[in-house]
Amino acid sequence: MSVPRESLRLVSVQSGLRFIGNRSGPDQTDRMSSFAKERVAELSALALDGFVLKKDSPSCGLERVRVYRDGADQPARTGTGLFAAMLRDRLPALPLAEEGWLRDTALRESFLERHHFLTFACVAALGLGLTTLSVRSPETVAGVQGLGLRLFGPVAKVG
Repeated sequence: MSVPRESLRLVSVQSGLRFIGNRSGPDQTDRMSSFAKERVAELSALALDGFVLKKDSPSCGLERVRVYRDGADQPARTGTGLFAAMLRDRLPALPLAEEGWLRDTALRESFLERHHFLTFACVAALGLGLTTLSVRSPETVAGVQGLGLRLFGPVAKVG
């Protein structure tokens, strides 16, 4: 989606969450979903080690994003940005963080530990002669479990 643009927000309607312009009110959900799908596909082809997203953004916030409801005075902080949700769904093992988390020692260390684990798992897979690290592969599961590690969902492509 183009920048600059009108600010947008997540709005809860009967059919689900929608991505709506703050002033003019156009529904940008389909445009954002198309953009996010294309961008996440591009990112999934890269050897990413982690990804940092914009806090509170209706497109990129990981948690506690404002969700507006008709008739409510205040938004609920219960949402996840549309792009962030798609990125997390498509690349579930990719370490993700919001920008502010990197200022907090414990959250930063958690992000870096997830990054180091992913790197170690990829190196271990190469050592096992694997070209893809995925729970769908019995060889990956057996080899990585033999190293004392557990995999939850698709992890990474190696090489």
